[in-house]
Amino acid sequence: MKNIIIYQAYGMEEILNECIMSIHSLSKYENTIDLIVIYTDSVSYLEQRLPQKYVYDFRTITNEQIIDWKGVFSFVHRVKIKVLLDYLNSSTIEQDFNLLYLDTDTIFIENSDLIFEKINNNILLMHDDEGIIVDNKKNIVHKKLTRYLKIRFEEEGDFPLKQTMYNAGVLGFKKSDKELLDKVLLFSDSIHKNRQTHVSEQFSFSVIFSNEKGRGFELLKSYIYHYWNFKEYRTVLKIFFDKYQYSAVISTHFEKIDPRPLQEPKLAYETSGFLKKNIKKLFGKWKMPDYEI
Repeated sequence: MKNIIIYQAYGMEEILNECIMSIHSLSKYENTIDLIVIYTDSVSYLEQRLPQKYVYDFRTITNEQIIDWKGVFSFVHRVKIKVLLDYLNSSTIEQDFNLLYLDTDTIFIENSDLIFEKINNNILLMHDDEGIIVDNKKNIVHKKLTRYLKIRFEEEGDFPLKQTMYNAGVLGFKKSDKELLDKVLLFSDSIHKNRQTHVSEQFSFSVIFSNEKGRGFELLKSYIYHYWNFKEYRTVLKIFFDKYQYSAVISTHFEKIDPRPLQEPKLAYETSGFLKKNIKKLFGKWKMPDYEI
């Protein structure tokens, strides 16, 4: 069965740089990747910088498409679902295949073959456990979503009271799972119609994937690093890609700017107690470690 990876990388140069970094991190492993699909508006920028060991399918995405796929409420994360459905509906590969979706702000920390083996074994994949939504009292977004869901599902009698929210920055499934993606879109739209929240797409994937009967469900945090809350890294990437603009030289140097050690001080700051955090604020919160480009 073919192994296919898919990204959406359009708009800001920062997003394109993240995508390039993600695929270079993939390239350091000996793996079996049949195709990398990228929905983008910047083909030439990517082609010049991406590893040449892979076959790419660049799908042009226009501003008009993006507006349409965002839907009536202009929900940016709805585009992800529409990208995936568009590819499943338009792919010329007749046989079933394994599909791994990644947000651009990711790097591989294990061989992708291990991930595709899971998908091939009928396991649905997401990235990380973010907690049971009704128990996450400190998260305002989760609290508001919970209030809405309790009202909605009290009437229908099947509210998943103990549903865990999983991070949807990484998704693994098969072409034959298109029906699940249709369900995710319908559920996300139904939530967003009544409660405009940026997590409706994420929650919908969490519900549909983790509760699918007869299927395994696993998380990929130990295989893929997702630095979604480290926007400061975009500055590092810009400096790096301003200096290294071609695939061959990028391949030689990209590991110099591994985001994991660079993010450690920020993570330490964010997880410190109230008193320690306020003391650190007096001295500038946290400082990124020195790095060499």
